Amino acid sequence: MSMEMLTDVCGVLAPPAAIVVTLSPIPTIQKIISQSSIMDFPLLPYSTMVANCFLWTVYGWLVDERKIWVTNLLGFILSTIYFYQFQKFCPADVSNLPGKLSHHLIGLSFFIIVTIVTPSLFGRQGPSLIGKAGVVICSLMFFSPLSKLKTVIREKSAESIPLPFTIACCINCFLWTIVGLGMVDFYVYFPNGMGLFFGLIQLSLRILYGDGQLSSKNEE
Repeated sequence: MSMEMLTDVCGVLAPPAAIVVTLSPIPTIQKIISQSSIMDFPLLPYSTMVANCFLWTVYGWLVDERKIWVTNLLGFILSTIYFYQFQKFCPADVSNLPGKLSHHLIGLSFFIIVTIVTPSLFGRQGPSLIGKAGVVICSLMFFSPLSKLKTVIREKSAESIPLPFTIACCINCFLWTIVGLGMVDFYVYFPNGMGLFFGLIQLSLRILYGDGQLSSKNEE
């Protein structure tokens, strides 16, 4: 298979793969709604998802890549719904989201406004600046699960690494990495390549340690 053909195939598969990943918070949101409580769930993943999807929607529009802006527009709509449902049951004085609900609302509003005005203020540099911001946000999102890896290695149990979600993320990142390489777009292939790398690390630990039962038996 030629690189051009591989890019075309990945270009078709990447949007639905991204949508599958975007749908992953639904069980958590359903639990929050059914119990009318946010329990100990953080708001940060949803506010970050809103910001990330909005940013890439604008970027895709600016570089005229339909597969990018349409996919992320749907992601923005879904993540906004998640955020809205979360905040409905979130007490105003809760401060471990991290921060308070008002901080997330203010931060998101400011971020969206800055993203909207950037192309007008910086002209041709607008897409590049938004792309760089997208790389930073994606990097933070991909780095965040790595905080668990020290615990996984110490306890020799990868139960905290969700296997289906991790596999879905790896597939999604692989597809978008190939798409980005085909587009010769650093802002697409670099963050997704990095996400694929860290996803494979988590998968390796999941295969190595599993739920810790095997290692527990060996220790006995």
